[in-house]
Amino acid sequence: MQPINYNVYLLEILHKKIEGLGHQPAFHQQYYALLLKNKLEIATEIIDNPENHKSILQLKVVVTHPEYFPEGIFDCLVGLGDTMEDKIDSVIDNFLNANFQPIINSQQEFHNPKLDFTSNENGKEILWHVYPSHLLLQGNWQQEPSENILLDYLQSRLTAILFPQKMNWLKIYISRQPSGEIIGECILNNQPWEEGLEAITEYAQSWDLNAKFLGMKQFIVFKRCDNHNL
Repeated sequence: MQPINYNVYLLEILHKKIEGLGHQPAFHQQYYALLLKNKLEIATEIIDNPENHKSILQLKVVVTHPEYFPEGIFDCLVGLGDTMEDKIDSVIDNFLNANFQPIINSQQEFHNPKLDFTSNENGKEILWHVYPSHLLLQGNWQQEPSENILLDYLQSRLTAILFPQKMNWLKIYISRQPSGEIIGECILNNQPWEEGLEAITEYAQSWDLNAKFLGMKQFIVFKRCDNHNL
């Protein structure tokens, strides 16, 4: 019996789950990837790290689009489980919940106008549409924060730093450990954004001091509106 190729297995499960969300992905003919509408590409690779605990699976994901994300959106996600199948199911759900929905929603015409904001480029006002994932919480929150709390903290800083390209994207993670140490990252267009990290670190310092561990993560896509003030 041939051993299972788990990279192929993972891609097949991802294909089924994306189909279940109402999309029609196709398998790439040259490497481990899916194509949607022949443009949006999702490439995956299981990371073989012998130092990981046996219950952990790491997955590298790169999402590209020739117009919107030509250099790719990079992420490394984690799945948990007792079996390889469980870990693959877990890491796929992490990708779909944290990354896929904002990315695929940004390809559509609809958006939530309540989240729109503007920036200024050479004296010209630029309107941005915002496509956030759900705010994913970790730990025991006595009172759950609003879905857009991280965006509220970062929006004024974003207006001065967003690139004039059609799409920008932001990956945020912040946590406070039982020791009080705050650990986080703020990645804008695949690059560390120190000012953003400082802002969400300041926010995390205000969290409930009685909680042993608290954390949150969110992925957000920003889409430039080309029809604004033309």
